[in-house]
Amino acid sequence: MNTKTIGILGVALVALAGITALTLNHRDKSVQSAETHTKLFPNLAASLKDAAKVVVKKKAGEFTLERKGSGWGLAEKNGYAVEAEPVRKLLLALSEMETVEAKTQSKELYSQLGVEDVDGDAAKSALVTVQDGAGKELARLIVGKNYESKNYGGPGQSYVRKPGDAQSWLVKGQLDLKEKGADWLSKKILEVKRERMRTVSIVHPDGQKVEVHRDKPEQTDYTLADVPEGKELKYATIASTLASGLEYVNLEDVQPAGAIDFAKDPGPTATFTCFDGLVVTVRCKEQDGKTYAQYSAAFVEPPAPAGPEPEAPKDAATAKKSPDEVKKEVEELNARLGAWTYEISSYNRSAYWKRMDDLVQDKTPP
Repeated sequence: MNTKTIGILGVALVALAGITALTLNHRDKSVQSAETHTKLFPNLAASLKDAAKVVVKKKAGEFTLERKGSGWGLAEKNGYAVEAEPVRKLLLALSEMETVEAKTQSKELYSQLGVEDVDGDAAKSALVTVQDGAGKELARLIVGKNYESKNYGGPGQSYVRKPGDAQSWLVKGQLDLKEKGADWLSKKILEVKRERMRTVSIVHPDGQKVEVHRDKPEQTDYTLADVPEGKELKYATIASTLASGLEYVNLEDVQPAGAIDFAKDPGPTATFTCFDGLVVTVRCKEQDGKTYAQYSAAFVEPPAPAGPEPEAPKDAATAKKSPDEVKKEVEELNARLGAWTYEISSYNRSAYWKRMDDLVQDKTPP
């Protein structure tokens, strides 16, 4: 081996040693960086059971989620129930947030991350405060933008800053704060299956009445009463669509029962009568471009069947309820619905506003 070859090998060994050292140094820094990640609120996880209030403040306003027994309610809606699972996920995500990387301390750059003070003129941030039942603060955080990158596919990350602290952070975790308080509300008002329905009647303020009925639960289609001379159904099953008016009833918003005057310029009243004696009455009204409804329930002893009692269905969901079961259902519905006026969707509105002209057309010439 000549001197030139030995020299080349020496240079190569030195370069390899340098690369190895650089790699180890980079790995050590990565390990050190990972080990220095800290939770924003290290004591919050142990205190989640004590969380009783979550206040979310934005430039457009604020809303407060309050614990109500085993559930949660929205303070700005007189404590109306909210979905518990999103609240649980919010608190859990907040307790698990860990720092990933320190970001700007410059107030002028906060807006780029969305972590400016919420009182700013053009603020897009959100201030989240968690308190226990005694009002003790468990966590307080300014939440900014979610981190987005085409080259990053890991767990969700976001930008945050603690109020009064100049340091902003990229953290592991994201909070679903929703746009407004009403978005947290439990959307489902009630659900009464079409299979239970015997009669549906809609009475309009001008006196027009639309009624569909069937005599037995095993009948598939409903009959439209008092079809005008020279008219026929627009299609064979259109009368049956009214029987589904209580199957998918969801709110857009909610108000206390007395907030809307149903005696002034009322809309139609729809009555849904079931084979088992449950009667649900829906009073409707339009105001300021919105549709409102009030729901009430009653038990009316159903008429005895004309023939032998049909064999009970094996499906428990569609089985006929006993009078005692229906009476208990009535009590629960009135206790839950009686104190409220609901803003409903156009989909639900259409089920309560049907007129005869919506169901019939001129007979087709033979």
